[in-house]
Amino acid sequence: MRLASAIAAEMTLLNSQQQRTLARAALPVAITLLIAALTGLVFQAGLRAMETAALTAAWLTARLEPKAVMMTATSKILKYAS
Repeated sequence: MRLASAIAAEMTLLNSQQQRTLARAALPVAITLLIAALTGLVFQAGLRAMETAALTAAWLTARLEPKAVMMTATSKILKYAS
């Protein structure tokens, strides 16, 4: 956000031809940054989904298996989640 406000402040100092040239040059960079941000959000959501699945598996193991198996499964899941 600070980068956008700094760019906007610099743009006010330029004339209209310079503003158009700068805007054309900055567009591919802005699109690349947007794609990177969206990819990061999707990747982070995927990690959360995998973590939820692992915790659900640990809970099911705890309900269906003896406590020794539960402790082993939980420790393995926590090891991979961290």
